[in-house]
Amino acid sequence: MLKVRVQKTEENIKREVTFIINELKDPRITKTFIGVPKVIVSNDVSSCKVFVSTIKSLGYTSKIANLLQKASGLIRFKLGKILQLRTIPKIRFIATNSAEYAINMCKILSDISEVSHIN
Repeated sequence: MLKVRVQKTEENIKREVTFIINELKDPRITKTFIGVPKVIVSNDVSSCKVFVSTIKSLGYTSKIANLLQKASGLIRFKLGKILQLRTIPKIRFIATNSAEYAINMCKILSDISEVSHIN
């Protein structure tokens, strides 16, 4: 039962944090697409790790994660207004290159597809 509750909380936080990030007014954040591929919530729902990804390099994504970490108080406040939780978890933003990895995989698959069509 606890596992199901944590999974639902992770899904809700992922959805709402993505929405909140898109609403932020900081031009450094709004000029790029930021995705939230994964959220991990602790069993007691006191903290969570939010993995963020951009289409650009991992270094740029790290800068975005640092900016979001500075705005985590505001994001947590807005999250508290939306979600019906007893306690809102402390958020830690972590940069990941999953979007960059996915783009590279698509290129590799299209190259393989082109080679198979030639043969």
